[in-house]
Amino acid sequence: MKEKSEKNHMELIDEIKDCKCLENSYSDTSSTFSRRIPKKIQSEKIFLTSKERKKPQESKDCNYLCSYHSVSIDKINSQNYEEMKLHYQAVLQVTPFKIGSTSEFLVFKLKKEAGKVKPTPNLGNSFHYSFFKSEKFSIQDIVEVTRIKFRDV
Repeated sequence: MKEKSEKNHMELIDEIKDCKCLENSYSDTSSTFSRRIPKKIQSEKIFLTSKERKKPQESKDCNYLCSYHSVSIDKINSQNYEEMKLHYQAVLQVTPFKIGSTSEFLVFKLKKEAGKVKPTPNLGNSFHYSFFKSEKFSIQDIVEVTRIKFRDV
């Protein structure tokens, strides 16, 4: 099983090495991040990339490939907390989870071994980051701070 994991990681590196996805990325154990999640999802599945979820690859464009091989997270702090709540409320209105109104956002920190983050702001979300998991990533590399239900937002 370990060999397969390493092989997949090597394939990932080969596939995106020319895109320089990890350029300007860094390990961040002091910041707090958040991720929108369905309440009933298994913990291990919260941090799957699009590739790991077997979502079809739609492009060979580097921006797309970097996103496809990373996990979408948001940096959250006391200065932007209210703005992030508004962002999540707006996103929920546009793209609600099929599970219904049981969505939450997970507030967490990363352990050093988790991987690297890179600021990737996008339209409507200046706090967006791409999280590139390490080849040895496990859910234990996530330190949960809290979960906030959308109805509480």
